[in-house]
Amino acid sequence: MKGNLISSLVAILFFVTSFNLFSQQVLTPEQIYEKVNDAVVIVLAYDVNGKLINQGSGVVVDDEGYIITNYHVMKNASKVNIVHSELVFENAELIGGDEESDILFIKIPKSDLAVIETPESDDVKIGQKVYAIGSPMGYENTISDGIVSGYRKFDKINLIQITASISPGSSGGAVVNSKGELVGISTYTITEGQNINFAIPIKDIRKIEAKPYVYNVIKPVEPIVKQEETEKQIKTVPKYSRTYNPRAFEYLIKGKELIRKAYSQETKKNELNFYKKAIIELDNAIKLDSSLVEGYYEAGRVYASRFDLNDFKRAIKYFDKIELYVDRNIEDVCDSISNREMISNIAMYYSFQEDNFEENSIKAIQLYNKALDENLPEDVPSYSELSNDQIYYKIARIYQELGNNTFKGSRDYFKASEFFDLALEAANKMLYKYEWLIETIKKDDKVDYQLYIESDWQPFRILCKGLFKEVNVLKDCNPLVGKDILYMYHPNSLIKEKNSIVRVWVKEINLNGISEHEANGYDYLKSLFEFDLKNKKFRILQQSTQYSNELITTDNFPNAEWQFVSPETISETMVENLKIITK
Repeated sequence: MKGNLISSLVAILFFVTSFNLFSQQVLTPEQIYEKVNDAVVIVLAYDVNGKLINQGSGVVVDDEGYIITNYHVMKNASKVNIVHSELVFENAELIGGDEESDILFIKIPKSDLAVIETPESDDVKIGQKVYAIGSPMGYENTISDGIVSGYRKFDKINLIQITASISPGSSGGAVVNSKGELVGISTYTITEGQNINFAIPIKDIRKIEAKPYVYNVIKPVEPIVKQEETEKQIKTVPKYSRTYNPRAFEYLIKGKELIRKAYSQETKKNELNFYKKAIIELDNAIKLDSSLVEGYYEAGRVYASRFDLNDFKRAIKYFDKIELYVDRNIEDVCDSISNREMISNIAMYYSFQEDNFEENSIKAIQLYNKALDENLPEDVPSYSELSNDQIYYKIARIYQELGNNTFKGSRDYFKASEFFDLALEAANKMLYKYEWLIETIKKDDKVDYQLYIESDWQPFRILCKGLFKEVNVLKDCNPLVGKDILYMYHPNSLIKEKNSIVRVWVKEINLNGISEHEANGYDYLKSLFEFDLKNKKFRILQQSTQYSNELITTDNFPNAEWQFVSPETISETMVENLKIITK
């Protein structure tokens, strides 16, 4: 009976509509945050012993108190608390969901929390502006923006790929359109710094056949060591302590307090001053007691991650000391954090560096492999950022980026191919296979191979913006790929007339048909396009199709009618590319 009730619930959820001014227009980021802030909550998951094991986000979808989150947020949990600002709802009701779809429904009593709206149409278009709101690492209701960059399939789940940043703790958060309407639920992120993230579309959540949630049935046990828990972020803390120089320890505590105060400063100047003072205290600590590894770690993090004090060469000097201590010790070398988490975080900082990209990426991979040799702390969930699967996942993504960047920089496909092979090797070591990741790596390999053998053709590019540096749109942005089709143009065929008419040959290549042993062993459609850049129209004057090295058709359309370019489509991206190319 309860299962039928849950299915009925899912069928009627997410049809919330509103007639206020916000719902009728495109909103600014400030207006979007104001509209949805009180509808996004923190979800805290506890095991049967009452121990915090995970933290995620959730979205209030109706005024009865129903909330959506990801199923994996509550995996192995027996209790859930919902938090928003000063409000705390203890022992919220775990209604049910679907583990394969990674969606879970929770219910709290009626409250003053807002309800998020959903759009009249479920269609989400590639290129569409979106915003992600969640609580990454416990920082409540952080907002980031981006676009829909693709559609992917992961096992049985359809996913929207977005560039809006999400991080651990964002899972279950809201992904909204430019009207502040819910279009998806945040679920996975690829790797830090790359802005490749995923959300479950609302249209698929509507179709879920929800089942009752099954509580963890493990018997409670008394914890051996009672540790302080935080409801903002899971910490991995070794279960023992060392003896340090008391004065050095005082310097360390003072340095950490100055870092904490820096976060709360309203001006960059004050923030920077606090960081500089913190470094002095941390340096004093490690001068007095060189075994105080946390001093090296905190100082290195400040230099590696604070943009106004960014000096990665200095950060490396501290990080190298940490590596030496880890290499020489069997146990964790720090009382505040495990070796695995510390080494993984240092690897992450190396992977962020855009200068000396290949060298720093290889170093990041070496550190992640070193982290794999360290024990996973017992108090960390197996699906956390520190699990073997997640580390292999990060290694795979770094190798994939190395492959793409190698080809962009030197057009050395064979070296790039080696990186793609290593990426696949890492992805296949994961116990829980991310099929979409494997397919993405294979697709990138195929695209780069195709660009290599089609050196006289150029790819259209997905228009992008640089995070830390100016971007050359026609070089640094990814090639335009729709599903399994790569779109290229021949620069020598491009003719621009005075009335903003551009004529160019376009090749649509089927990536699934590519054979690495036969340069021409693929299917393609080659068309002579005529674009009206000013009025955003196009028509096809001539077209030929090739399949398995055999020319099937060649057609002429001298009287072809003009078609208007639809917004947020591949043809619109072509027009925007041609505007830049012919400028």
